[in-house]
Amino acid sequence: MEHNNDHTTSHYPDYYDDVNEDIIGRPPRKILLWANLVIGAIFLCCFIASIFIKSPYKINSIINRIVSENGSFVADSWVSPHDLKKIKVGQKIQINLDHYPAEEYGCIEGRVAARLGGGKNNLYLVRIALTNGLVTDKGLKIDTSYQLQGHGEIIVYEKSLLKTLIGKNLHL
Repeated sequence: MEHNNDHTTSHYPDYYDDVNEDIIGRPPRKILLWANLVIGAIFLCCFIASIFIKSPYKINSIINRIVSENGSFVADSWVSPHDLKKIKVGQKIQINLDHYPAEEYGCIEGRVAARLGGGKNNLYLVRIALTNGLVTDKGLKIDTSYQLQGHGEIIVYEKSLLKTLIGKNLHL
C-alpha cells in the first residue's frame, strides 16, 4: 500500500498565515492597552464634568411691569400659590421681555426682593430687583418708552448633573 504524501490536507484556508493572524486575529497588546486607557479617560472626564455641571430647577412667572423706584428698576412678577412656597428672597431670576427677543437682545437679570402676596386671579405678587437695571446679559440697554412686560424664570435651586441622574434612582 502506497501513501501519497504529495497532497497534505490542512484545516486552515489558503489565505491563512502568521501575518494575517497577527493583523486580523489578535490585535496588538499596545492597541488594546491604549484603547482601554482612552475609553477610561473619556469616562473619567464625563464623570468629573457631571459633578460640576449644574442643572437648575426653574419656576416660570409672568412679568407684569417694570418700573423705576428710588433710582433702581424693579419688576412685579406673578406666580402660582404652589410656586410661591418655593420662592425665597435672594433667588436669581432671568427675564425675557416681550418686545425684545432674547436671542437678539439677551435677558435681564434680577433677584427676588420680596414676596408680597396679594392674590389676583389666584396668582401672587413677587417683587424683583433688577441687578443691572435695564442692561441685558449681552450688554444692551433696553429702551423704557414701551411698557415692559415679559416672562421670567426664577431659579429655585441648582443640582449637579450627577446628582440629578443618580438621585432619581437613589432618592437623594
